[in-house]
Amino acid sequence: MTEAAPDRCPAPWGGRLPGRWATACDMASATVMAGVLAVVFATFRDYGITWDESWHLTYGDHILAWFATAGQDTSALCYRMDYMYGGGFDLLGAVLRRVSPLSDYETIHLLGAAVGVLGLTGVWSLARRLAGPAAGLVAVLLLASTPVYYGHMFANPKDLPFAVGYVWALDALCALVLQLPRPTRRLWIRFAVLVGLAMSVRIAGILLLVYLGAVVIVFAWLRARATGRIDVGLATFRRLGLPAAASMVGAWLVMLASWPWALLDPIRRPWMALGRMSRFSVHRRHMPFAGEDMLTTEPRWDYLPHYFGIKLPLLIVALVLAAVVIVAVVMLSRRRRQRVTLAQRNITLVLVAAIAGPPTYAILVSSVVYDGLRHFLFLVPALVVVAALTAVALPRMLPRGRAGVALGLMLVGGVGLTIQTRAMVQLHPYQYIYFNELVGGLHGAQGDYDTDYYGASYKEAFERLADHLWEHERDRFLNTRYLVSGCIPDFVAWNYIDGNFAWVEAKGPGAEFYIGYTRSNCHLRKGKFPVIATVDRSDTMLAVIRDLRSAKTDAKAKEREVAKPEPPPGFVRKREMAKKRKRLRPSSRTRRPPDEGPIPEGGPTPSKDAAHDSSSTTEGP
Repeated sequence: MTEAAPDRCPAPWGGRLPGRWATACDMASATVMAGVLAVVFATFRDYGITWDESWHLTYGDHILAWFATAGQDTSALCYRMDYMYGGGFDLLGAVLRRVSPLSDYETIHLLGAAVGVLGLTGVWSLARRLAGPAAGLVAVLLLASTPVYYGHMFANPKDLPFAVGYVWALDALCALVLQLPRPTRRLWIRFAVLVGLAMSVRIAGILLLVYLGAVVIVFAWLRARATGRIDVGLATFRRLGLPAAASMVGAWLVMLASWPWALLDPIRRPWMALGRMSRFSVHRRHMPFAGEDMLTTEPRWDYLPHYFGIKLPLLIVALVLAAVVIVAVVMLSRRRRQRVTLAQRNITLVLVAAIAGPPTYAILVSSVVYDGLRHFLFLVPALVVVAALTAVALPRMLPRGRAGVALGLMLVGGVGLTIQTRAMVQLHPYQYIYFNELVGGLHGAQGDYDTDYYGASYKEAFERLADHLWEHERDRFLNTRYLVSGCIPDFVAWNYIDGNFAWVEAKGPGAEFYIGYTRSNCHLRKGKFPVIATVDRSDTMLAVIRDLRSAKTDAKAKEREVAKPEPPPGFVRKREMAKKRKRLRPSSRTRRPPDEGPIPEGGPTPSKDAAHDSSSTTEGP
């Protein structure tokens, strides 16, 4: 390991450019991030409310009340299962909502999107550190046009902030590795703060501390092996172990700062939460996966690799697979392996552990999974960095005189970015439901996989209903409050109700319209009533609106029916069985048998004080 000045560590994979070209790449990266931020400000009001957001807003209020009352208000210590999560993002959201001129949900959407833009700076910093300014630019372009990441920026108050904290902490860890054996004190502190912030959102960030410990142990062992003296290895371990331990303690303190439940038992309770979240089985339901029904508590071994393969854009999938092939070829060739620098080897091991470790563990222990790759969203920025490193490395690996091939690769990359961006525009504001071409896009995935599992399409469904009524019965619309029900939690529906609509429980009498999305086959309920409008993207239905008012007309028609002779008993039995089979036959669009689903018809009904209802949850680990 080179013992050069720790503050001037060259990028392991080169990428050094002339001054003006490096500046141009950095300026281009900044321009892309500024453009994304401008789009965020222009569109954040388009996004609907997702299921988990209401819980997180309430939990943030409880945490703020706990601190404001010096622990007298204990709601944050027993609120649902949320008390087992750190409150880093939720507490910040509660504070901002007190001063924001926007509504609560608009404020949290804007905050989440701003944090998502910080994730763009994180991948830029990590990719630039490892392969120069060009890699930083490519990483920003790839992540900004990754629909599953961009869509969760506005909709996910847990997994997206953790993904941002994870990539920034990974950047600090790589910087530490590059500065071994003498990292600066400033870098140890930076690592502690960033890892602590990641753990303050999800305790799974403790993996980063494990990575740090492994780095120290392996480096000390390598020094002992290189010198043939165990005392040198022990001295190296002591020299690095003390600041590493201090950094771990600092990260722990940062994590505890916004987590009331853990503050009361700061050593034991975070570990309890980690064990509890690893086997989160409170919310057991069926999910469609590859044309089958899969229990969340019994995931298939290929669930995560499969989902990453169909949810990430093909350009990123191809670049990551190319990186795997390159690493395999280098490791199998002794001549190529000898050309690998120590820095490249160390960083490769860190990236492999940080990306492959969590899903491998989840597969081995059959961890409970929910909603696509949502709980493993934190791996997406790291995968994008690997894709960016590969994108800038491939042209350099070509023999001299192959400029045409390099230009061809750049053209393919540009086309891929264009396709990703176009898909995001078409899906707006539901980018998180994106599927790539391997399954035929969103239309091909419908029925075999969950699409709008977060219920974001209900916002547009209410708007479509209002537009329909304004167009077809304007006079009545101006003087009527319509009763609406649906497969949606009441506490979410109330945010969409205005002067023309009133909300009733789906199982209660009197509803005039029903709204259902495709999850849990909610769109098939009330199937005997006509569809008056749908929410669609990419020729795929996300939600349906049904007119229930025809029930009254049908009742009057039955009263006027002339009595008919009773058919033979055998005929009645056959007819009833045929009707039953017809009801159970899956739709050609969804191809999924009905199940109980996570949300009963009409959504979960909260208690009178929904803020203190801890009896159910829609969240996972």
